[in-house]
Amino acid sequence: MSPLDRRSFVGRSLTMLGGAAAPAWLARAFGFAAPSTVAQDPQPANADAKLVAWRKQHLAVAMLTAKAQAKPLLVLVVPEVEGDRLLAGRWFGGWLTNGDEQAFATFGLCTLACARLGEAREVLGLQADAIEPAKATVTMLLVDAHRAQIGAAWGATAIRIEPVLPILERVRGGFDEKGEAVARRGFRAITDSLRSGLERHGATLPALAVAALLTLDVEQQQQLEAWVRNGGDVPAGLLERGLAELQLRVAALPEPTRTVRAGQLTEALQGELRHRPVAGSRWRDAMCGYGEEHSSGNERESVVISCGMARCEPLCQTFLDFYSAGG
Repeated sequence: MSPLDRRSFVGRSLTMLGGAAAPAWLARAFGFAAPSTVAQDPQPANADAKLVAWRKQHLAVAMLTAKAQAKPLLVLVVPEVEGDRLLAGRWFGGWLTNGDEQAFATFGLCTLACARLGEAREVLGLQADAIEPAKATVTMLLVDAHRAQIGAAWGATAIRIEPVLPILERVRGGFDEKGEAVARRGFRAITDSLRSGLERHGATLPALAVAALLTLDVEQQQQLEAWVRNGGDVPAGLLERGLAELQLRVAALPEPTRTVRAGQLTEALQGELRHRPVAGSRWRDAMCGYGEEHSSGNERESVVISCGMARCEPLCQTFLDFYSAGG
């Protein structure tokens, strides 16, 4: 059994949403076949229909998770053209693994999923401009999961985010000082575009903080309160759940406590979010032999050792693979 089979996004998310009872009503709500038929990691040789069903189920569960946690759903759009899929996967993977502190502080406010525009339309009921054919290789949809109604036709609202990115040149081994500077400029552009999208969406820190706190019980809120005052050992997942509130509270702390606590929050976020499985995709490493990687938390497993000769974009050696029929 592959690592992704053991730690599938669907399995982990359904546990948070009610455990064993969730798959049956999820299938009924969205008209899927039995969840066990699509919850596993699809193989490249499988028909495209099975891949689409697999990704749509992941998207549905991501939407439910976002709603349960009062977060926006951030859909990383899977391009239709294969060459664009690879480039988009590089950009998204680089951003999610090598973005700066602000990147983690921003995408950490959202629940992530990958889907084609047509899949997002069918599963989430998106309409109008949000699902027009993508013109940019890197496109995101910010979906209001909090106010959407659960069901076969969510009728969710979304805004489209299309950052303007520089051109990345592939280099051997993926290491190039000039290229890394270009990549980091692109990562900042993605972060800035998402921050702007959150503001346009009305997903301000105060609004997100109030909504998120309503999903936490008294004990969890007390843990966050104690962490702001004293630091200490609090589950990183809980810090992520209360991220909007914590960002506001930490910013109001006096120095030097503010700097210390901000650093601790960033470290916890990076440990929790870097290489976390993203619904509708899997992680890969740019290696000879197209080696793949399945990661969760700080655990990394690779089936091929890199020889350093593969050519890829700087800081994008670890990327999101969206799959495509036939390979």
